[in-house]
Amino acid sequence: MNMTSDFFILLSISRYLRAVLFCVIMMKFYELGEGEVDRQIRVIIMTLVLIVIVTSGVFSEIENSQNLVSIAEDGSDEFTSGYTYIYFHDALYFVVVTLFTVGYGDINAVNELSKVCTMLLIVLTVVLVPQQTSDLLKLFSMWSVYRKIEYNSAELKHVVVTGHISI
Repeated sequence: MNMTSDFFILLSISRYLRAVLFCVIMMKFYELGEGEVDRQIRVIIMTLVLIVIVTSGVFSEIENSQNLVSIAEDGSDEFTSGYTYIYFHDALYFVVVTLFTVGYGDINAVNELSKVCTMLLIVLTVVLVPQQTSDLLKLFSMWSVYRKIEYNSAELKHVVVTGHISI
């Protein structure tokens, strides 16, 4: 591989990284919801969507670019035998099947760099999604009307019993 092909590979991958920047701007601009729970749910959904879209794009670009580089070195005009071009929707299918641990095996990572991309996908999902779900559960546990700072007893009818009862 030469410097020009590396540059074009990075340029094609940068298209998918712009989706991350767009979503970060949207999250900050619209604040993603009215309450903290709504925001956290939307952050989890957006994180999953971003992981799937960005990894699908990067995976398809890496797989196809590595094969195109080997074609350019051979001087032939055809893909190597046994190789099929991986479109974005094929990569999207691969990522979703990988994330849900089904792993049919009809599409798999061939190159070393795409295998690293798949490992990063799995690690990111295993780390980020449980961490964000934990944050959501913490928010749910604090969602009780009794944990509010300004508790108005006129809204809720209740009786507080204190003391010691002995029989």
